[in-house]
Amino acid sequence: ASLKKYCLVFEDILKLIDTFEKKSLLEIIDIIHQNCTSVNFLKRKFYKRIDYFSMRPLLEDIWFWIVYGYLPSHDLNKFFIKLSKDGDVKLEMSNVPSFISESLCRKIYFSGKVVYFFSKNNGN
Repeated sequence: ASLKKYCLVFEDILKLIDTFEKKSLLEIIDIIHQNCTSVNFLKRKFYKRIDYFSMRPLLEDIWFWIVYGYLPSHDLNKFFIKLSKDGDVKLEMSNVPSFISESLCRKIYFSGKVVYFFSKNNGN
């Protein structure tokens, strides 16, 4: 009887595993983040735990971009700020997770861009 309460979570785990093969990383992060507000306590707890670990790389990328003007994963094509071959920095709104607003995304972009160009011009 106590195992029945975990059935929804197990079903979601299987759905999430199937999703990894069919969706992009950005779509998966969005799905995980949306499920963090589930009314089912166990499901919400499960997704919040996954959300914590799945958000780390994104938050680290944002941190490095804002503080150091550095794109640690620019070659992995997963961050919404891209560095072109000629050294120009571009914002790709198609790679922004749904839970980050456009205005916040632009603030992140411009903050890091200032740091990036100062460090680039100072030779750092």
